[in-house]
Amino acid sequence: MSIIGRSQTPSFDILVGNDKISTGCVGVTITFRNASSDTTRKFHWDINGFRINSTSTIYIFLKEGNYPIKLTDEKNNLSLTKTLTINPLPSASFTVSANSICAGGSVTFTSAATGPTNIQTYYWNFEDENIISYNKTTSYTFNKVGTKKVLLFVKDANGCLSPTSSPAQIKVNGSENVSFSTKDNNFYTCDNTIIFENTSQNAGEFLWTFGDGTNFTGSSTPTHTYAKPGTYHVELIKNDVDGGSCTPKFSHQVYVGKPNLQIQAVDSICSKTTFNINALDADNNFSITAKDITWTSVEGNFQSDSTALSYSDVGLHTLSAVNKYGCPTTATKDIKVLKTPNLTYTITPTGSICNITPITFIASTDSDAKLIWHLGDGTTQSANNSDSIVHVYGKTGTYNAYVEAFNNTGCSATSSVQTITLTNNCLDVGLDSIMNPIFKFSSSCDNKYLVIFEVRNSKKAIATITIDGTAYPFVDGKATIQLPVKPKGSTYSVLVKFVDGTYDYAREISIIDETANFSITNNDNTKLNCAQNNFTFSTDSLINSNNISTFHWQI
Repeated sequence: MSIIGRSQTPSFDILVGNDKISTGCVGVTITFRNASSDTTRKFHWDINGFRINSTSTIYIFLKEGNYPIKLTDEKNNLSLTKTLTINPLPSASFTVSANSICAGGSVTFTSAATGPTNIQTYYWNFEDENIISYNKTTSYTFNKVGTKKVLLFVKDANGCLSPTSSPAQIKVNGSENVSFSTKDNNFYTCDNTIIFENTSQNAGEFLWTFGDGTNFTGSSTPTHTYAKPGTYHVELIKNDVDGGSCTPKFSHQVYVGKPNLQIQAVDSICSKTTFNINALDADNNFSITAKDITWTSVEGNFQSDSTALSYSDVGLHTLSAVNKYGCPTTATKDIKVLKTPNLTYTITPTGSICNITPITFIASTDSDAKLIWHLGDGTTQSANNSDSIVHVYGKTGTYNAYVEAFNNTGCSATSSVQTITLTNNCLDVGLDSIMNPIFKFSSSCDNKYLVIFEVRNSKKAIATITIDGTAYPFVDGKATIQLPVKPKGSTYSVLVKFVDGTYDYAREISIIDETANFSITNNDNTKLNCAQNNFTFSTDSLINSNNISTFHWQI
């Protein structure tokens, strides 16, 4: 048991990659990074029944559940425990509208994925051209013949990725003799007119369908003007059956005109806060989502799926968007980033604590921020920067405490949760014990109940010591107290208050009666004791010499 300064408090972060987390996913590598003030000391981790002797470590959880993660500073026997929730993975599966088609035909794929929370993102992989789509239901056109493999994996609201689904096998029949392109092979035009190029292998009569209800038949290459911008599905069909039951056909999507691109995002946000971003065509000619956009912003931290970002630095930041498909168009939006309070905190003492011990809570934040402590027993307390909050729980149990900071910009910060474990084991292990670095005490044989208490830690000056409810002042690092007489084996409740206003553990001490006993060893003759022999007199091994201030021998 010990009392520690703020700089000695064990601390750690839980990360996936570079992102701090409070929940994780089955099968994901999680990093536990020691963030204590002095990581040169010896530490060990207790994770899922394993003891890991290292400063920082990684671990992969194979089952969902709530796992206590404990970091212990072995020098001071102090520890910090956080609870990490591991979520189960979603399961990916899907149905198909057809398993066999002709080249140039389309298949509709519909997700049947399930999970513990809502599925938020769908990742489709089409072997034909390795294109990924993000919709729950998607249609894909296959222009190349052969057997194609389609896969799906999904991400749920917990951020957990599913294993890859079982593949669907799509058989694409016919030939690849028919194809077309557009000028510069980009399949878009920035105005309403697009020039097509017939790249089919054999000449002949062809039918063009332009996706706007108009057609063209002939052997020449057409130029087509659309009435309005948008996305159109164009087909080129050869008017015969090529080597089988499939009519040769090639299909492709074309983008006509420029989207009126607008960014949807907040006007202002607190620093280090993730917010959603999106973009759309304000004229509703094109269907655009955040994943169809290339996003850029100096010092912006984007999520991997490009649907959200955050900023660490305060100030005005410009977010830019360019559509990935069709005529490139750029949109920008200025976002004001406000300061989120900085927040550090300590809760002392830590570890397994006697339930009547006053717990000291101290948080440091910006000068303009206010603090609210949530103590885990249904109570809250307000505080200013670096104020000490002292709370006595009184009951055994486990309490999860954390602190919030609020500043005048409307931004807030919330600490990680620290678990406080209170027991009814309040008995100290003995006089002058290494388990009690705060004070030592001794008494004389003449009056064993007249006890002298002395400070052991010069850096933690004691103001008062309360014994069985009565407070006694310390003067010059000492207090001489006449304890009330109690039956042998009884204990005294002791609570130390330091000059800085914090408290030690609540302890129990006992006045121990040691019974004198000793042994005699003849160092010269093991059978007879003779004059001039050398003898050794030793205290009995049952006597705890740590409890004895002076031995008096009379020979």
